[in-house]
Amino acid sequence: MRPILIDTDPGIDDAMAIAFAARSPAVDLVAITSVAGNAPIATTTYNALSLVSRFELDIPVARGAGCAIDGVASAPPTFVHGDDGLGNTAPVAGHHELATESAAELIVATARRFPQQLAIVALGQLSNLALALRLDPSLPELVAEVVIMGGVFGFAGEPGNVTPLAEANTHGDPLAADLVFRTAWPLTVVGLDVTMQTIMRAKHRTAMQRASDTGAYLYDVSAFYDRFYRDRHGLDGFPVHDSSAIAYLLDPTLFRTRRGALLAHCYGPSRGQTLFVADPATHTQLSLAKRPLHNACSDVRADDVLALFHETLKAS
Repeated sequence: MRPILIDTDPGIDDAMAIAFAARSPAVDLVAITSVAGNAPIATTTYNALSLVSRFELDIPVARGAGCAIDGVASAPPTFVHGDDGLGNTAPVAGHHELATESAAELIVATARRFPQQLAIVALGQLSNLALALRLDPSLPELVAEVVIMGGVFGFAGEPGNVTPLAEANTHGDPLAADLVFRTAWPLTVVGLDVTMQTIMRAKHRTAMQRASDTGAYLYDVSAFYDRFYRDRHGLDGFPVHDSSAIAYLLDPTLFRTRRGALLAHCYGPSRGQTLFVADPATHTQLSLAKRPLHNACSDVRADDVLALFHETLKAS
């Protein structure tokens, strides 16, 4: 099994992704780090502890950044995830103790523990990854793979979900996102281009509820999320954001990717906008020629992603 670390801001869709990874026989979830985003850092950390206890995981959980690396703190989207971040289901942390080191320290320590083996899956703003890179510049040499849920590149004509240009995670800390994009490591970005194509409809939620005790819990937690997308966006269900990143890690053949340089806008009205440039050498005004090339997901076999999610929970 491949060791993975999940950096997360739980969050309803984060809870689903953590369960997806924890119940998969193909990966070994070895650590979780929290970051602010879907709720303040105290809440996302508490929720991470709650989920680890509920899913009976014997792994370290470390508290991470409470704001972007430039000091900006975004208002949590309580209208999407509820006041407690988990759909107002009153999560209980249990008796799992928080790790003594910071999230950045745990990321580095875990990469050293599994050199050239560890996959990092980042489901929130990228503050912790940026701090880990500052802490240990050799981190890219230690990590086998990085998968990020975030950004939107216009492959499917999808706009941002915080502003018309920006997705929530990159908008939350664009400086961190751009640092991660400028780093030479095996990186794939799973953005709104594909997650907004992967909709968990009523029939999928019912199947999830019936799959297992874990599925029944996720059914309850996701009710708030489902209502938001139905009421605010008129969707018949909700997009599978964070679990799409786990699905990519488990089976990248379910996705089509494009390879190019990535850029995050850091200031002004375009804060958090992400750009994909397939041939950076021809765009000298963007100063992208020396940037590493990364993968950005451009299309997805959505039904197969949902089937993989369902079968994983059913087998647990």
